[in-house]
Amino acid sequence: MNQGVIATRYAKALIKYVREIPDGDVVCRQVMTLEKALDEVLQLRMLVENPAGVSAEQKLSLMQASLGGTMDPSLEKFVCLVLDNGREKLFRQIFHGFVDMYFRSKGILRARLVSSVPSAKLEEALTGMVKKQTGCDVVIETSVDPELIGGFVFTVDDIRFDASVAGQLDTLRRQFIQNNKRII
Repeated sequence: MNQGVIATRYAKALIKYVREIPDGDVVCRQVMTLEKALDEVLQLRMLVENPAGVSAEQKLSLMQASLGGTMDPSLEKFVCLVLDNGREKLFRQIFHGFVDMYFRSKGILRARLVSSVPSAKLEEALTGMVKKQTGCDVVIETSVDPELIGGFVFTVDDIRFDASVAGQLDTLRRQFIQNNKRII
């Protein structure tokens, strides 16, 4: 079975469960923290996703440590369910899907802004533009990538807007190659 389908099913199950408890926002914040830790800390990801060699209890302890030692009991039950079913390789996909679904259920869009230099004005302008177009609140995750040379790359939902100098140079390069193939 497709791992994306399986991860989506788990994410939907967690959404359904979280709607039934009063502290859904706490679970969402903790899931976001775990998602970020698994994305950024390669050693943690390798230990958690390792199907053998590391026990489920140790994986749970590592994830609890990523949260400062305390995991919401509802999230802990869910993490144990995923571990018991041997689906630890899907944690990042499950967590990402859950956060997206949770935000959508609250009328919030999740966006990502990568810019060549930090810019609060740009972030504010993009947030206002998306909110005006969709009527939804926006949570923007920002990062800086000097390799963009200038400009930014903005992603919201499945839409990617590349206004970077590096992106424009790459487009020119591809057009140049395409045009020169016709000449030869």
